[in-house]
Amino acid sequence: SSSPSSSLSHMMDKLWKVSASKRVSEFFKDYDPLRSGYISKLQFRRCLDQYLDVKLSEDDFLFLCGKFEDKPGRVNYRSFCEHLENVFKPQLLDGRPEKQLQTSFAKTQQPGVPMDTLQLTDKIIDKCVGYYKYNGINVRTCYKDFDRHHRGYITETQFHRSFPGPVDVTPEEIQALAQRYSDDPSLSAGGGAGLVNYLRFHGDVLAAMERGEREGEGTYHTPPGLPKLRSPSLEEIFQKIRIAVFKNGIRTTEFFRDHDKLRSGVITENQFMCGLSLCCGREAGLSREEVQSVAQCYRTEEGRVCYKQFCDSMENVFNCPDFERMPTHTVYRPPRGHLYVAKPHPPPLTPGEEARLEQVLDGLRKEVKRRRLMLYPYFKDFDRGTGYTRGMTRAQFGRALHFLSLDLAQEDLSLVVRAFQEPTGTLKAGEGDVDYSAFIQSIDEGYTGHLLESQEGNSCDPGVNPSSPPSPAHCCTMEEVSGFLDALGQHLGINGIRTCEGFQDADPLRCGSITMARFRQGLSSLGYPAIPNAMFDALCQCYADPKLTGFVRWKGFVSDVENKFGHTQSACQTHMAFSFPSPCS
Repeated sequence: SSSPSSSLSHMMDKLWKVSASKRVSEFFKDYDPLRSGYISKLQFRRCLDQYLDVKLSEDDFLFLCGKFEDKPGRVNYRSFCEHLENVFKPQLLDGRPEKQLQTSFAKTQQPGVPMDTLQLTDKIIDKCVGYYKYNGINVRTCYKDFDRHHRGYITETQFHRSFPGPVDVTPEEIQALAQRYSDDPSLSAGGGAGLVNYLRFHGDVLAAMERGEREGEGTYHTPPGLPKLRSPSLEEIFQKIRIAVFKNGIRTTEFFRDHDKLRSGVITENQFMCGLSLCCGREAGLSREEVQSVAQCYRTEEGRVCYKQFCDSMENVFNCPDFERMPTHTVYRPPRGHLYVAKPHPPPLTPGEEARLEQVLDGLRKEVKRRRLMLYPYFKDFDRGTGYTRGMTRAQFGRALHFLSLDLAQEDLSLVVRAFQEPTGTLKAGEGDVDYSAFIQSIDEGYTGHLLESQEGNSCDPGVNPSSPPSPAHCCTMEEVSGFLDALGQHLGINGIRTCEGFQDADPLRCGSITMARFRQGLSSLGYPAIPNAMFDALCQCYADPKLTGFVRWKGFVSDVENKFGHTQSACQTHMAFSFPSPCS
């Protein structure tokens, strides 16, 4: 017989690459019920062939058995496993232990792969590292569903189909990666033709991440073609986050504490960036570079991020911590309009687009009037704030129009969305929500969605001097108010509309009082024709809340309307807190 084709070290290194992700000793224990540590040569050969998928020649197998054969005809598989799973070299005690760590994913040049392909794949891996790090992608997790036997091999088709790379990675580059990680066919079952070792690719990605962290080159993946914007200072970023947290009432700790099981106040950098993006990324208009800058500011020496310190600094900017211990302390509150920041609007419409928009709105206006549609309830169901934000996405806006059978062409729909799109913190198209309240007001004459209020809660007119005496206006009598309630009750009964639904959304605590602006919006949502200002002022005075200035008791109004329609004795006199004067001359 011929001499062995390789030495023991070369053969063990070959076996170690295949068994790096497996517990080899578990395969041999099935043949050793007494746990003596010895099995027969036939059983040893069967484990190598069936479980490790290693095809050894007869000479190599006899040479391997001779090295671990302590008893005649018996192989010491425990010694074989210890030698195979050995990590540190005990004879080298003067060196650093981490330098002795071996990895089965070492970048080695595969036979048949040209040098230019290796250089190209190195650039592809460096391009994917930032994308994987920011999105928290694990390459091994993306491919393990195709590897049912956990051997580390998948087909080239599976490698292409589930490649978790950025969108700018071309199919030719993915093919170059598959060519690089096509392993030795003798190590895989069935000849190994067309198989890719995805574990080696996973290991190279991890090594590139560690190298980038040591060199300080870890950056996010930026798609090509985007202009480089001016990076704002750290104080500007913090100011945007503080304003977003204060205006939206965000509890920042709720987005980080799930990652901190021990409540130590420290989480990983990737967890912090994901939590910050979910917390106020959209509200504050944060980019990837800004999120990374905040994470670097609160990074500890161990490479983790102290989120507790960040949350305290963001939530207590207009507040005082431990306020229950200092009841006499005065907390600063910014005045109204102080935190408003002008956001860039979408590009304006051209004269031709303005003319086309007017034609589309005029057609919708005629259709709504002909069919007597109530638009607000259909759009309100898509509002994330239950009627408060007055914004919805483009897809939800088109869906609501489809429900109302007001289908528009794709070009006309895009034109309407651009006209009523809310401004955002960035100039990216399609980011802002659609202001459906303004859209309804433009095509429905009986709807009033926006009412300008002063700080005292009264409607203000920019053309009127507050110091001048008010001009005389028409005052509604009690008979006119009673007639209006009769007409409104008849309208609600004919159309089957529940009166309370137009006001409950504005009163989440069900206290029975809402502001005058909310009361007017509730009246508009009932679908009644335009209400004169004199009648609205009379209703506000009739049902004014004596405890809260500028608030209206909507429950009393609803009760009177329902009693009017039910032909019962009106209870309006019991709720009237205002004595009507005689008609103005």
